[in-house]
Amino acid sequence: MEYSQLPSCTVHLRRVDPERLNNDDQIARQIKRLRTLCELMGLEPLDINVKRSLKRKGQAFITFGSAADAVKAQSLLQGFQMVKNGRRMEAEIARSASDVLVKKYCTEAELEEHIKRRKADKDRKRALEAPSATQKRPGDISGPSRPSKTAKLSKASVIPDEYLPPNNTLFVREVPEDYTKEMLEALFGRYPGFKEVRTIPLPQYKGCAFVEYEANEGAIQAREALNGRTIGENTLKVTYQKAG
Repeated sequence: MEYSQLPSCTVHLRRVDPERLNNDDQIARQIKRLRTLCELMGLEPLDINVKRSLKRKGQAFITFGSAADAVKAQSLLQGFQMVKNGRRMEAEIARSASDVLVKKYCTEAELEEHIKRRKADKDRKRALEAPSATQKRPGDISGPSRPSKTAKLSKASVIPDEYLPPNNTLFVREVPEDYTKEMLEALFGRYPGFKEVRTIPLPQYKGCAFVEYEANEGAIQAREALNGRTIGENTLKVTYQKAG
């Protein structure tokens, strides 16, 4: 079966209690709790992925062996409370098949294509959510107004690019127009654990790309060496990818 024809067998959970997840031990405990919960409901999950980033805290993805099991789990988990007086979970069927399911039922080439497409979709979404996409353009004129409390809180919570915590993926801006993907691969491929360069197929993000490494170390070395590097008339801006 082609990966594009696989049904989604994954349940996306939000508002999962009971503890804040700040380390791997807490993640492991949360996964164990969710697995036990599923087993008590007569379901056997293939994979459980728990998120701990600030943007996706309280979220988890549980993949089952069939769409029927996923629908059953979604029905049972919707509104469920992990602890007494805790938050009621929100459960919905994920939009696409998980990597685990594609790996189980499809070829290795199809799995690679599936992962590549998923990453491209994720990159497009992140690019659209980037601060520069929401900045006021020249010519946008609005009268003075008092910012709402929500706007103030949102502005205060934005982390400047230079203070983003290290991770294995870099966001590169100000790439010269005549600089090809192959040239970027040659430039960033000199650092350990280099995996790939992914350009962003959106007109407003011309000159931007994501560069991924196997581990943080390679990304850290590349950023330290190449951030601020002058190429032609452009100065590269290299930051860590924002979590989420």
